[in-house]
Amino acid sequence: MALQIAPLLMFVILFAIMSLNVPVAFATLLTAIIFCITLWGWSGLGIVFQSLWGAMTNWILASVPLFVFMSLLL
Repeated sequence: MALQIAPLLMFVILFAIMSLNVPVAFATLLTAIIFCITLWGWSGLGIVFQSLWGAMTNWILASVPLFVFMSLLL
């Protein structure tokens, strides 16, 4: 696959998945997994899962849902 058309194809795949009423978080994850396998092979999946783990263990980002939940309660 030519690297010049990969971003355009990513947007097309992302919007196609979101048009199927898949939540945005799962649509971006599925798009990232598809293009990691396509462009870098199976060893590229480690990059996706490392960035996913880094986002989950970030304590600053963990406070955002708690603030939204508190605003819902108040």
